[in-house]
Amino acid sequence: MEKEIFKNKRADEGLLISYGFEKAEGAYSLSVPIDSGAMILTVTVKGSDVRTSVWDAFSKEEYILYKVAAAQGEYIGKIRGEIKDILTHISERCFITQAFLQSSTKTVFDHCRTSYGCAPEYLFDASPDCAVFRRQDTKKWFAVVMKIKRDRLGLDCEGECEIVNLHAKADTVPSLIDKKSIFPAYHMNKKHWITVLLEGGITDDLLRSLIDVSYCLGKK
Repeated sequence: MEKEIFKNKRADEGLLISYGFEKAEGAYSLSVPIDSGAMILTVTVKGSDVRTSVWDAFSKEEYILYKVAAAQGEYIGKIRGEIKDILTHISERCFITQAFLQSSTKTVFDHCRTSYGCAPEYLFDASPDCAVFRRQDTKKWFAVVMKIKRDRLGLDCEGECEIVNLHAKADTVPSLIDKKSIFPAYHMNKKHWITVLLEGGITDDLLRSLIDVSYCLGKK
């Protein structure tokens, strides 16, 4: 179960701590009650390794049947279902897809987390390397990070690139676009959105400023 849920993802230390994980001896651990408090699920993250254990809340004995593939039954299915839901939520809130490699992409993730408390959401099963950030109050998107083919931006070279789509003030969009670092919005409304190429040409300060504007435009 763990390998499937956390495939191609890496933990973000800041997101783990914000979520409630505690760090000890190079690992992060979190205990969560399941089965209405009768059982305790412990999730341990160390590097790219994610492990779980379940303990009886009263007898303190370890419950291992949920790990035995041949074990079936309504209760075991219930426990497995609760564990899967918790791990999936942790994966969505505390892990970043390893498809993103650019340092500017990390700047986007870090700024959205530290400035606005927003974690990436991976909403599309068909596009596991598309990360959406949205405001917690209005639920409006303000940053969409993805990988696309370079020719989608009109770049005369092969391969993929990492981009972020950001909301911008309509009257500033034409002056922002230089077709080197900032382009007409890919797959978004070109009057109100821009696409930023997350490699080389854009400074971290400008990138953070553009994110701030996008975030502010998403308020009620």
